[in-house]
Amino acid sequence: MDRLDFKSYIAAHKARLTARHCKNRLRWAKEHLNWTEDQWRSVIWSDESRFCVECSKRGKRVLRKEEERYDERNIIPTVKWGGGGAMVWGCFWGGGFGSLEIIDTSSVDQETYINILANKFHPWFTNVTLHQERDFTFQEDGASCHTGGYARWWKETHQIRVLSTGLLKALI
Repeated sequence: MDRLDFKSYIAAHKARLTARHCKNRLRWAKEHLNWTEDQWRSVIWSDESRFCVECSKRGKRVLRKEEERYDERNIIPTVKWGGGGAMVWGCFWGGGFGSLEIIDTSSVDQETYINILANKFHPWFTNVTLHQERDFTFQEDGASCHTGGYARWWKETHQIRVLSTGLLKALI
């Protein structure tokens, strides 16, 4: 195998993407291709993330050439939220960071999400909007806690304009 340039590597992990996911991502990218740097600086990027404490650090090994890391046959698809850990929510924009909030539950529903937005995000958002004198767009993915009726109503009521990236689920 060594003569053929194959070596043993730990398999890469990557979210499973369907043909529909790829098509939607390309469409979204084309729609935003001509955005200016200032438009992108006005996006507040946000998301929840789980940090695993008990996740296995041992990877499965694959036999491949060095440049074949991301070939489909060498990838182990991942699933979100495997193992124990801590969950956080945070946001940032082109000029700084919002707060990083520890979430006390293992998953985020609409009520938890709106509590974070109302008690942590909105005061910061109001302040940064006032001081920066610019209109911001709030980015979130298509998670059900972001897109449910209560969450949509709350953001509309508080005049938070949303940049839909629901087409881009499973970015990593």
